[in-house]
Amino acid sequence: MKQQDLDAFAASRSDDYSLVHTIIPAFDFTQSPVKTLAPHEITWDREYFKVRGASDPRTLENYLRNLIAGIRTRGGQVLVGYALVKGALNQATWKTFVPWLDGASDSDLERHAQKIVGFFSSPALQGGAIDIDGLSSTSRSMPFGNRSTATSCES
Repeated sequence: MKQQDLDAFAASRSDDYSLVHTIIPAFDFTQSPVKTLAPHEITWDREYFKVRGASDPRTLENYLRNLIAGIRTRGGQVLVGYALVKGALNQATWKTFVPWLDGASDSDLERHAQKIVGFFSSPALQGGAIDIDGLSSTSRSMPFGNRSTATSCES
């Protein structure tokens, strides 16, 4: 991100910079039934998360590290996540993940959340762990409550 864009972010008095299509649950669609991929079941969303057209892991990691540093020096935080939308590029993942989510227990969801944390804290990343705002590797109870709205946008 250019310095002038980072300065414009600061001038806007925003405190969060959110990247929605950053990561995605990873599945091996060549297997029947579909299997999750090791080690984290999370991977870069290379269909959507691109830097000047590039989606290789090193480019994505470097961009994210630089973005975080630039936003933080301007008093903001960077949030990451994923979105699975019916009819989008990640349709196969959507068709697999939504039924899993519908039947997931609180402990399943906690394990999934920990896999997201694990992805960003993995020593397998090119430059080591990425310090994402809002993610912590400390285990704690996650208040998921009623998840009925989690899949309400599937149609």
